Amino acid sequence: MRHVFRSLTAMLFASILWAAPAVAQSVYGPGGLFINPTAKITPTGQFEPSTLVLTEHTPYADAPNGFHQSTWISSAVDYGVSPRLEVGAAIVTITNAPDAGDASVGGYAKYLLLGETVTRPALAVGATYLGGGQTGFREGFMALRKKIPHSPVTTHFGVQYADRVDGIDKHSFEPFLGVELKLLRNWSLSAEGRPRMNGENGQPLALTLVRSTPRGYQVAFTWANNGPSSTPQLGFGIGVALGSRR
Repeated sequence: MRHVFRSLTAMLFASILWAAPAVAQSVYGPGGLFINPTAKITPTGQFEPSTLVLTEHTPYADAPNGFHQSTWISSAVDYGVSPRLEVGAAIVTITNAPDAGDASVGGYAKYLLLGETVTRPALAVGATYLGGGQTGFREGFMALRKKIPHSPVTTHFGVQYADRVDGIDKHSFEPFLGVELKLLRNWSLSAEGRPRMNGENGQPLALTLVRSTPRGYQVAFTWANNGPSSTPQLGFGIGVALGSRR
């Protein structure tokens, strides 16, 4: 519901309790938070393979209690082509679902139009295409990223055009946002959300705790719903940065 999204927005910016990006990818591929993309670009010459796992509590009429627990597995590889261009490939599979089908496979690209300055947010545009399977996905997005000076807080916001999501046509423009907070050394926390679209069973949102290491590894623990689940569920992600860090 829209009022739920407004409430989440107020909570995010009022609380200032949030974090650095989760692993390299979002559920559908492009580098970002757990469910939404951001304006962060993979460094030139760097590969970032990562995998996210998210459980779902999905309404299913033939299940004994009316719901079925399934698991999403999303794997991607980002590559920094230049200081402004990131490309990648992704595969998304649903397991344990009664009607589980083939994996959805595709790719994405993100381009940084404006770099971040003290007074201006970074601005990036991108697109994702995943074909086949249950999670067929077509989306274009514009994302902004701004670190609040002299603070551990970074904000993310933007708008996406969701043409097709999880095999369902949406044809919908939707805003999204996220707030990050750098915690103790190597730990961070993030919160993000967007409005619920037609055909989705629950409110898309995520609260994610991230552990990063100087060697480029990241592990994320999340309580999230990307839309198909009726309620947020537990999940995790792992990723690593390989190659140049110029």
